Amino acid sequence: MNTHKLLVEGIGDQAFFRILLKNMGYAHVDICPPKSVGAKGDGIDNLLTILPELLDSISSNAETKLGIVLDADYPREQENNSHGYQARREKVLKELVDRQYVLDSMTGSTQWQGEILQHTDGLSPVGIWIMPDHFSDGMIEDFWLSCIADGVRKSLLDSHVDKSITELLEDEQFNAQEILFSPIHQAKVRFETWLNWQKKPSTNDKKHECYRRLTAACAFRDGWFDPNHPNIRALTHWLTRVFQ
Repeated sequence: MNTHKLLVEGIGDQAFFRILLKNMGYAHVDICPPKSVGAKGDGIDNLLTILPELLDSISSNAETKLGIVLDADYPREQENNSHGYQARREKVLKELVDRQYVLDSMTGSTQWQGEILQHTDGLSPVGIWIMPDHFSDGMIEDFWLSCIADGVRKSLLDSHVDKSITELLEDEQFNAQEILFSPIHQAKVRFETWLNWQKKPSTNDKKHECYRRLTAACAFRDGWFDPNHPNIRALTHWLTRVFQ
């Protein structure tokens, strides 16, 4: 049984972290969308639902190492808002504190590089990273967008994708029909539009992650992201702290 687990929101995140962790030398880490560990489906709601059960199950194995990656999302105008970095962090911390986890003494100076919680009975620590950067509202697509390497691909986003999206948002005819995406999902639209304007890498391998469609995993593997971007370096530093 693999005792090194990274809980993520879905299969797109899983594919990205699979390549990232392999490059770091942590290919043994089991990257788990919620459905793979017993939830009814994937996504943030299922992750938060399955988290208490998963934490209870690992408490019986002192060798378990667990990292949790979830989106902050954006606050919405509604009562008892559960969206946004602060709300998401407080919700996850409560589940951990209720199970005798406490913040690492080093966390205060490195909070924006993810967090590590230690267990009062000496169980393995648990790491938390809230996308995009563990202090801002947003989602993993914001993280990916920030890491696009400088050059033609970055210019494509800045000069063409963003221009097209802005023009669409300002088009009264489209807005009147209420068929446009929600503003809180603009990062998803920006990233997917940018990604699908790229030429797909040539491969005849049907098992290749880029054979059917382009993903963030493809972008990272083929060097479209800057591996030395501060956000990637911060994330890899946190992953090292969790799984070393």
